[in-house]
Amino acid sequence: MREMTLGPVAKGMVCLALAVVGTSWASCGGRTVWSNGDGGLGTDGSSPPPDGSLPPDSSVRPDASVTCEDQAQWEAVAAPLDRIEVLNPQWGGDGIPSGVAVRIAASLTYTGCDEMGGVQAQVFPQDRAIILTGFAWRYHGPRPCPYLASTGTEYFSFQGLRAGEWTVADYLLNSPGTPFTIRPCDISEDCICDRWEGTPGDWGFACDFDCMCAPPLGCNYEGMTSMGPQCYETCSVSSDCPRALFCNEGFLPQTQPGVCLATGMIEACESDSECPPGHTCEPDAAAGYSLCVATMATQPMGRPCDDDCDCPAGFSCIYDPAAFAPTCQIRCRGNRDCPRGTQCDPLESPAGAGANALLCQFSQMP
Repeated sequence: MREMTLGPVAKGMVCLALAVVGTSWASCGGRTVWSNGDGGLGTDGSSPPPDGSLPPDSSVRPDASVTCEDQAQWEAVAAPLDRIEVLNPQWGGDGIPSGVAVRIAASLTYTGCDEMGGVQAQVFPQDRAIILTGFAWRYHGPRPCPYLASTGTEYFSFQGLRAGEWTVADYLLNSPGTPFTIRPCDISEDCICDRWEGTPGDWGFACDFDCMCAPPLGCNYEGMTSMGPQCYETCSVSSDCPRALFCNEGFLPQTQPGVCLATGMIEACESDSECPPGHTCEPDAAAGYSLCVATMATQPMGRPCDDDCDCPAGFSCIYDPAAFAPTCQIRCRGNRDCPRGTQCDPLESPAGAGANALLCQFSQMP
């Protein structure tokens, strides 16, 4: 996890996000991002069940039959955030020590058949400001959509923020934002581990500062457990995590929300029928069981279309502002939603959740 900057990749990500605002995104019922369901009871999605508990999103995925029955349209719209919360404790009011990643949760509410899009972030070090922009997928189609409010949350982890008074704010709201303080290290603290003789730890390793954790892990302080702060990777949905790990949405007792955990609550599968469109059930040697893997071919990406029925399983027909026409694309919340050779999070974004491009992009060469 590293500090976000407005480098070429980040700028491209923001331009993509702002370009889709107000455009029409066609879909045959819409491809629900399968690892994000929560039924409005928790975070990260609009359709039950929660990540990792049952075969995901079986109730709302597009019909797998030959005939397309629901010619819907989707619109990506910027949406105001309901809540921005700095999760780190303020250390008795003195602020967050340098060397500790700042963890932030941002939530937005959407209704009816609408779905969670994502939250994107920009960091302005010179102004000590973090600007967040939320996006929702707005549904236009024949499906009945009774009013039902759902909440989606993105978790961010920012390392290397310099000492001073910071603000995290919503791009759409003219408000002072949420303040927090990064304080310099005390003389008794080894915040950069220059005097620490240990080896950076893996998942669950006890820590005091981020440098005590192997990248991209960070030392998570909020939601203090009986074991104290530990090394984890930040996530919003399970597709943010490495394969065979599960994104904790906060319903496990005495654990931090929004971190990748190795538990029994894995989205295991036994057959392709349990996986969403475009995914197949494949054995995973490291996990010891089978997982749903995105295996759709990338060739259809960018293919012109009139509606979702013109696109293969796992794709939606989406208005492409660069082409001034709708094309087949894959909506995503994390990299595991995307097939090999593509990614959801730009390479220059911080490890963990948020800052995604909303659509699978071809991977950039290192």
